Amino acid sequence: MAYDRLEGEFCPLHVFEELLRQDCFLKVNRSTIINMNYVEKVEDNAFVMKGGMRVAMKSRDSRAIRDTYFEWMFSNI
Repeated sequence: MAYDRLEGEFCPLHVFEELLRQDCFLKVNRSTIINMNYVEKVEDNAFVMKGGMRVAMKSRDSRAIRDTYFEWMFSNI
């Protein structure tokens, strides 16, 4: 992985996906990766993060995204 690709103002999200291969990171829509350690609660189509920020899930994949989150959450209890 070439870290020099991170220099500058623009970096494609797939570069961060490669860097964030840890199991606590989840891509929830086209432009957002969340750290699941900071999820406060899950709503129908969004995560509410600690601090109150609401992050929308890709609506077409919201069920799979929620399932992935809950599997991760229960495996880390």
